[in-house]
Amino acid sequence: MNERKKRTNLIRQSGTASVWEWPCLLLFGILTVYLSHRIGMQGISYLAFPVLLYLLLSRWVGMTSREMIARRVSFYRTRDAFLSANKCFHVICIAENILMIGILAAVFILSDQISLLLFHTVLCSLGLKLVSVATLIRIWTLAQGGYLEGMGIGAPMKVANLVAAVSSLVVAFFTSGPLSDYAKKISDLMRTESYYYAYMSVLGTGSVLVGNLLAALVMLCLKAALMKRIHRIYDGGASKNSKPVSEIVFDYLQQLLSRGVRECFLYLPLILICGIAMHTRTEDGMWIGSFMTALLLLFLPPLLLQRHITMVTMRGLTREIKARNLPGLRERMALCLKVLMYCVLPYLTLLLSMARPIGKTLFDTEEEMFAMSIRFGVWVSLFAVLALFANGVISVTFSKAGANLLLSGGSIMILLLGIVFLKKQEMAPEKAIMLSLLISMAVLLVVHGILIWNRLHFCEDLLRIFVLTMVSSVVLGLLAFIICHVMPDNPISVLLGAVLGSLSYVICIVMTHTFDPHEWHNVPGSAFPVSFAKYFKLY
Repeated sequence: MNERKKRTNLIRQSGTASVWEWPCLLLFGILTVYLSHRIGMQGISYLAFPVLLYLLLSRWVGMTSREMIARRVSFYRTRDAFLSANKCFHVICIAENILMIGILAAVFILSDQISLLLFHTVLCSLGLKLVSVATLIRIWTLAQGGYLEGMGIGAPMKVANLVAAVSSLVVAFFTSGPLSDYAKKISDLMRTESYYYAYMSVLGTGSVLVGNLLAALVMLCLKAALMKRIHRIYDGGASKNSKPVSEIVFDYLQQLLSRGVRECFLYLPLILICGIAMHTRTEDGMWIGSFMTALLLLFLPPLLLQRHITMVTMRGLTREIKARNLPGLRERMALCLKVLMYCVLPYLTLLLSMARPIGKTLFDTEEEMFAMSIRFGVWVSLFAVLALFANGVISVTFSKAGANLLLSGGSIMILLLGIVFLKKQEMAPEKAIMLSLLISMAVLLVVHGILIWNRLHFCEDLLRIFVLTMVSSVVLGLLAFIICHVMPDNPISVLLGAVLGSLSYVICIVMTHTFDPHEWHNVPGSAFPVSFAKYFKLY
């Protein structure tokens, strides 16, 4: 029991670390819902490619720079080597700016050609230009935030993220009217309705640009105000073990390549397949809006939660491997996987059971395509969450290069399957994309599972990890489905189904003893289940 108490608490290391990301994600969801009402799914189809490119580059280059700068600056700060910390920061920033200015300048200049090549139209070029500038500003902000985090000051980055989310929503709300009038005039002048949706999609990319610009100004002001304090406290010379510039740049490029494999696995196949799909059927792009809205808004939370739990798992597994404690490693992995399933399954089950009411309530659409996107996306998201978790385990127990190779193979598989399915004339592009994602994620999950079994012989607590959580999810789904089909489709029925279904899920988890009493302190939001179990003396 004492050994278990020493193990890392998932709430402190995962939930607390990500608590500032959830309000930003909520505001992003509100912005997406608002945009879907203002510009429709056809307008979002013009917005999908620029937003995916923005997410790919900011998550890849920006987060790599932020994490590496924070880690290196923190290392030198604890050794009173302020000059070495500044040297490392400036070298990484210069390398990052050279790389990104080259890429984004090419995107900005060649935006018309890129849009014409992918979509048979130049209407997406304006969104690409705005997104290229927004991405450069976002990456700069992340680098400055990483420096301050390395100095032990994490609040400015959190404030900047919140400012970006709030200002994007406010700008979209107040500029939608004038932009709609201007888009109608352009559409009437060109006598093509596509111009209206293309110009209205600027409402999304433009609000993202303004939000990032204001966040960068806030970050600049906060950093300028804090630099005097930093210079006063951390005033030290160069460290004896300061690395040369070439070694810092090489380490940065190596980290960039390693993270790029993971981020490209998530975003690049979607970018390429959606481009090929719109190139194939340019007259019907509304399904892409439905697909991308469901994907970006509804399936980001489980992937975000998986990322934090995987980070905690990898740290715990590293300690167990160093201690050569194979039983402890299996126990740690089983607990983290159980927590992941406990948190992700109810959310995905609610989406699966209330797909049509959610589409009508949130996005004002009764399209079967949107409901089908949600249903396919639930299974894709579940397989992706488990595959990425297993990939994190493999990167610790096998090798990071092998884990990256698996994800690279998964990206190529998604792309090839998508192209093969798209070439079949009888198959619609939306079904081709969804099937390629579903098959690839399932194959990746099976391959990762086989590798983990051969390496670790992992079979700890599988009954409670998968069977009991799935049985509880079935109860949740049935109750939510009955409520949403008995009551009319409105926000009250969706909210009531979600609340009552979640309560039934937690009660089933407690009654089936999915978690041992000592394991509940590792579970996010465990106050209600523990109180319920104690009141009815279930433990």
